[in-house]
Amino acid sequence: MKLVKVIALYLVIVFTLLYLKPNMFLDKEGNIKEFGTGETKSVFPLWLVFMCFGIFSYFVVFLY
Repeated sequence: MKLVKVIALYLVIVFTLLYLKPNMFLDKEGNIKEFGTGETKSVFPLWLVFMCFGIFSYFVVFLY
């Protein structure tokens, strides 16, 4: 049952983040920015942020 809560929390966070389309991760056309430094790149790749949110969701549900 806790695993379902983890997955649900993770999906809510991911869908919210994708819905908000922050400039930090996406360019003006809605494409994912590449990893790196520079104006057209991001130092926080979207896949890394999603992985961190997955770990965060796990700890929130299992330690709460």
